[in-house]
Amino acid sequence: MAKSDYKTHEVLHMSSFLMSSVDRELLEHDAIKNNREWQLLAEAAHKALFDLYQAIGSVHLAEELDEQASDEKSL
Repeated sequence: MAKSDYKTHEVLHMSSFLMSSVDRELLEHDAIKNNREWQLLAEAAHKALFDLYQAIGSVHLAEELDEQASDEKSL
């Protein structure tokens, strides 16, 4: 895996971690559940992290597929 692949994997992992944290620590918290404004903001944060995860994931997957194709050509 190339150095740029590690960086992409690192931010993919971090976006997943943060998305899970927002879900677990904010969206499930009673203070958030009981305040509609805060709930909407927490949901927007979760959605933004999900969208980021998907965008990074598509690049990361493309990089992995390119690497596999290069490996197969060299066989």
